[in-house]
Amino acid sequence: MIVAAVFFVCAASAAPLDAPLAKLDELSREQNDKPADEIRALDKRIAALEKDFAAAGPSAAPPLGRIAVDASKPLKERVWAVNFLGLLSDPAAFAPLSELSLDREQPEVVRAAAVSGLASTGVGSASLRATACGALAQDDLPAEALREAALLASRVGCDEPKVLSRRAKDYGVRPRGEPASLICALSISALARSHPVAAARELFSLFDFYRSGAPERGLVLMALREQLDNLKTFQAMAVAQACAALSAEARAPGNAVAALRLIAALDGRACEPTLLRELENADAEVVAVDAEVLADLKIAAAKKPLALIVDAAIDDPRFAPQKDRPAPTALLERIQRAYNRLP
Repeated sequence: MIVAAVFFVCAASAAPLDAPLAKLDELSREQNDKPADEIRALDKRIAALEKDFAAAGPSAAPPLGRIAVDASKPLKERVWAVNFLGLLSDPAAFAPLSELSLDREQPEVVRAAAVSGLASTGVGSASLRATACGALAQDDLPAEALREAALLASRVGCDEPKVLSRRAKDYGVRPRGEPASLICALSISALARSHPVAAARELFSLFDFYRSGAPERGLVLMALREQLDNLKTFQAMAVAQACAALSAEARAPGNAVAALRLIAALDGRACEPTLLRELENADAEVVAVDAEVLADLKIAAAKKPLALIVDAAIDDPRFAPQKDRPAPTALLERIQRAYNRLP
């Protein structure tokens, strides 16, 4: 009697899934050789099955996972199964999605959909990092899955930062177009959010890898500001590298501004000679930010050159109006305020 009761309970719990699973298979197979408008109508009917799987909760994860890996099923049915796993928004979906994400035997579209669904499972960042970075470590990771894995890593980081820097370097010293620019940017963001001290060192390595003036250098400098806790473990070296970065990027205003803000975040008083020299920078915005950093660091030697800049601004071509650049008046006001803050 006990065995019979247990069987009845199991059968009852499985029964609610039998109908939507069968309908998923039926509607997927009906799409063969159908015109586009009929396929769209069938897809809408499949999408409506979400409420049935959601109602089943965690118990829907195992059968959907089995469909996703079943090579005898139509590919579209497998992709729908993966999508439904992600839509469960339950930790029970993490294991099948993670396995699919890392399985080299799976079709690209299945792997990409699996990686895309991982974040919605509600598991901790450590589990998400392990899968995202495990996928990124695979040299043969297909393009769609690569994009999704890099996007996930950009949110949660990676426990092996070299995986990220290798991905960023895959496209050379001047990444061009897509997916190069996107993957590089996402890899740099992922390094910014990675916990090991090695992540900060990898970012400096990437800065040296890219060519002077490259936008990726600016992204690296901004990412380093998110790594302040790690930078403090090699503070003196980090300050020296930030100073060198400012000198190297003096002709790229956006990158120079990012370097200045990194120096300020690092409390880089040791950069005083470099900071004073950049008051002669050809770009007025760089000069204004430089003045603010000098004031933040209370470098008194900046007071005289700042006074000269303000007094001579009317004849200084740097403060002439320029299209798509900050208003000269506003920049001069910032310089004046910086001057007023100095001792």
